[in-house]
Amino acid sequence: MIRVLAAAASLALGALAGPACGGKLNSYVEGTSVKGYDVPTPVGRIVIDDAAFQKFSRQLRPDLFARAGAKDPEVAKAALLLLAMLSALDGSWDDAIRQLDRATALEPSAEGKAMLGLTVRVWADARGGDAEAFRTAFEARLSALPLARLVDDMAVLRAMGQNFTPAFCRTLVEQEVGPHVVDNRVTMNEAYAIVFQRYAVEKLVPVGRIIDEVLGKHQLGAAAPLPPAP
Repeated sequence: MIRVLAAAASLALGALAGPACGGKLNSYVEGTSVKGYDVPTPVGRIVIDDAAFQKFSRQLRPDLFARAGAKDPEVAKAALLLLAMLSALDGSWDDAIRQLDRATALEPSAEGKAMLGLTVRVWADARGGDAEAFRTAFEARLSALPLARLVDDMAVLRAMGQNFTPAFCRTLVEQEVGPHVVDNRVTMNEAYAIVFQRYAVEKLVPVGRIIDEVLGKHQLGAAAPLPPAP
């Protein structure tokens, strides 16, 4: 289950192919270099350690801003999506939406445009309110989407709502990113998984039940399996 969700994790926020983004995040951009970003030991702690994540994001942001202007649209789109997640984590909703709008303009498919940054947009609609504000905003967003064309994407999002916990996200980072840590540093390729899982802990886990309920009402995705009988 962990590897299935790791491979599909990007669908909750955008249509990038897998946690490593096909290597695109590490592509060369003029004026920048592929360098390392500090992470704690064990690396999974970064999704729950405020100080460690803030240090990591301060190092990461300048390179993301440089890559957001890349000529390669996939490099730019990936960087803009990461910047939007970081803005959402800061509660800077207007910045998050501006970054998502720029990323969406680079996405060629209608389905990708619909899913790109979906939960960030929902939280922005709710202005970072409580879980019930998220529910109302999520329902409103879904009413405007071509759900029949997004069945697979919504199934992944529902599975995340059912399964993501801080411990799950921490384990996922340790399994997917841990083998690539060198001298307590990671490259841009691993940054996507780290930022997404931090976002998941802060912005998806608290509304996981609501995501499950709302998508279930629309008959999207599978119901969570019942616990074994005592």
